[in-house]
Amino acid sequence: MSEIPYSIRDKSTRINAIKGLNFDSIDPNELFKKQDANNLTGANLLSTSSTLDHKIELLTDDPVTKTTVGVIEAETVGILKKLHLNTTGVNTDGITITSKGGVGIGINNPTGVLEVNGDIEGDNLFVETFSPTYTALPNLDGKIGQIVDAGQPAVTLVYHALIPVRNLTIPYTGVWGIDMSLFLGNAGNLTGDIKYPTSIFINGAITHNFYGTNVTGVNGSIVRNLNVNDVVSFSTYLTGTKAASMTASQRGVWVNGYTFLTARRIA
Repeated sequence: MSEIPYSIRDKSTRINAIKGLNFDSIDPNELFKKQDANNLTGANLLSTSSTLDHKIELLTDDPVTKTTVGVIEAETVGILKKLHLNTTGVNTDGITITSKGGVGIGINNPTGVLEVNGDIEGDNLFVETFSPTYTALPNLDGKIGQIVDAGQPAVTLVYHALIPVRNLTIPYTGVWGIDMSLFLGNAGNLTGDIKYPTSIFINGAITHNFYGTNVTGVNGSIVRNLNVNDVVSFSTYLTGTKAASMTASQRGVWVNGYTFLTARRIA
């Protein structure tokens, strides 16, 4: 056993033997391991760290050229902590786990629970996905839910006259819900006796009547069994003692969201 000078500062420390230490072949960052009963040697593990990073590199035991075969790296990026596992030393080549619970494979900054750069293959692999069969609204022609809107022409009501306002044609036989509304925006500030009796027609025959005033307008809904090419329309009869003095602008039904006729197939 070789004799070397040493000092002991802790009375509980005991040195059994020191023999054959050779630091020339050991990297400054390499960890030690016990080689035999009397010797220490390099562990082929490099440990490097900085204020925001700690890396452990696993090397082969080739006496000529040591090769990196694995790297464990922990780092802090702002408030986020990351753990990288890879075989090359490049943290985008392996697996990254973040303190937010994200896992990236081939990605060192996953934004989701699992993010993979590349294809996934495997036996008994179950993946739940949603694949829409259309990129726009579905085609409901002839089906429950189909909607038909009347055109939006500008119409002027006439005092004591039944004036057609909106009409549409039913494209398929079925049960249809009919919604209508009329409101004169330019007459909204008028007061007094102004009324809008309004009738819904099917193929020119009255099927239902609604009554409204200048304050509330008139609106309503009905449900009817209708056949293909049936024409649904509504007309309004302007009446009331104050209606005779309304100007043409105040009697105007313009293209707006307050006046409409819509049919929706419900069966």
